[in-house]
Amino acid sequence: MLAFTRIAQLADPEKFAAWVATIARRMRDSEASEAVDSVDLPGIASTAQSPEQLVAAQQLLQHIRKLPSQFSETLILRVVEGCSAKEIADITGLQADSVRVNLHRGLQKLREQLGLTGESTYEPI
Repeated sequence: MLAFTRIAQLADPEKFAAWVATIARRMRDSEASEAVDSVDLPGIASTAQSPEQLVAAQQLLQHIRKLPSQFSETLILRVVEGCSAKEIADITGLQADSVRVNLHRGLQKLREQLGLTGESTYEPI
């Protein structure tokens, strides 16, 4: 609703998705102090094969959300929504190379947060 009340501020109509994503990102960052107890994972929930996998997916998402927003946003779009680097770039307004860097660095920080070390099994996007 906020985006539609501010639609007159949109300078370039071709960047609508990035503009809305920026508004959402700023709103999320301003509300970051409020804890979110429930986690909605419709994409992950539909592919989870067991309750244990769903719990693991929810825990992973909680760890991703603790990362700085530049990393958590791109990781959520990639892991939960299944977006490609180009799609993430279109949504966020970032360059595709910046998206790839954010995904790589975000995964590194996530591994550190989870205490995982050693060889990565992650395939480049």
